[in-house]
Amino acid sequence: MTRYAVVLLAEGFEEAEAVITVDVLRRLNINVKTVSLSNNYELVVPSCRNVQIKADIDINDLNADEIGVVVLPGGMPGASNLRDNEAVIDLLKYVYSENEGLIAAICAAPIALDKAGLLKDKNYTCYPGFEKQINDGNYTAEPTTVDGRVITGFGPAAAFCFGAEIALFLGTSEQRITELFSAMQFDRLK
Repeated sequence: MTRYAVVLLAEGFEEAEAVITVDVLRRLNINVKTVSLSNNYELVVPSCRNVQIKADIDINDLNADEIGVVVLPGGMPGASNLRDNEAVIDLLKYVYSENEGLIAAICAAPIALDKAGLLKDKNYTCYPGFEKQINDGNYTAEPTTVDGRVITGFGPAAAFCFGAEIALFLGTSEQRITELFSAMQFDRLK
């Protein structure tokens, strides 16, 4: 069974972090599904600036055993909505522990990883100031930080690199990523 990546869209998510990450992964032929957290099968999710994004599926339709990567975009109140959603916390714990999958969070979203207990003894980054809401882990202040099966990014400006780090973890070659970024005329932050 080929496992896929999911990008969780909670109301108030940061649209650039979600869309750029999905775009980078799909350009690199990684199977990605966007997921609405509405619990009422409302697939259109408003971002923090009220950009309406239609998710591929509802959280109720997920089969956790098929998920290899969970991606959490930040933004407010999106990151708080992720942190406060018990289904999200349970999914993070399950994919990380049972599936031995990758967990990736950008901007303010590492607050959800902290609640799930996934930053204990980990290096991480986040949007400046949100490290004060995180109880475990070592804040790096880098654009992206990879520590084992946890990848974090500091905000919208790091979204391309954040997506690239996820792709690298999943086995995409550095050369393929360089070719993609060259075609997009983008220079990596690091």
